[in-house]
Amino acid sequence: MVPFLQVLEEVGQFVLSSCFSGYNSCLFSYGACGSGKTHIMFGTDKSQGLMSWICENLFKRASCYDDDTSFRAEISFLEIHKEFVKDLLGRRRNWQDSLRVREHREFGVYVDKLTKHIVTDVCEVFGLIDKGKKNRSVCSRASDSFSSSSHTIFTIRFTQARLEENLPSEIVSVIQLVDLAGSKSIHDEVD
Repeated sequence: MVPFLQVLEEVGQFVLSSCFSGYNSCLFSYGACGSGKTHIMFGTDKSQGLMSWICENLFKRASCYDDDTSFRAEISFLEIHKEFVKDLLGRRRNWQDSLRVREHREFGVYVDKLTKHIVTDVCEVFGLIDKGKKNRSVCSRASDSFSSSSHTIFTIRFTQARLEENLPSEIVSVIQLVDLAGSKSIHDEVD
């Protein structure tokens, strides 16, 4: 069996390489309730999850680039629960105030009124992740005391700006980290 830390680094490195090359990435954490999806994405107090590992190493890698390149990172964090879309980083809303998913001819699908936060260091990102986790819908199950009952999408929009042949150039890439709600077993539905 491959150690968790090795998987974390291999997957994380692939996502970061894609990001710095200008490609979009999306990772899904999918499986049954209690299988460790949320642990893999968010980690625990004792171990780092994929979300924090990617964010930390994104800023480390960006700081190693030359001074001719500037970077901008923008974070959003949403939850889909019982067909309602909630901004986990915005002001508190009732579930009846669900955000709307819309489509733009040029820019594609987006969530209307979803807040986006520009972050300048990894500490700010960790603060936003903690805020989002606290605002997330959870439920209690017989198998464990904490389980997500919703889907979450954590998005990092990363922009690299530089001069190429005396012309301004930007490379924009998006990383989406998705923690899906666990699939229920027959026993969960009967109880």
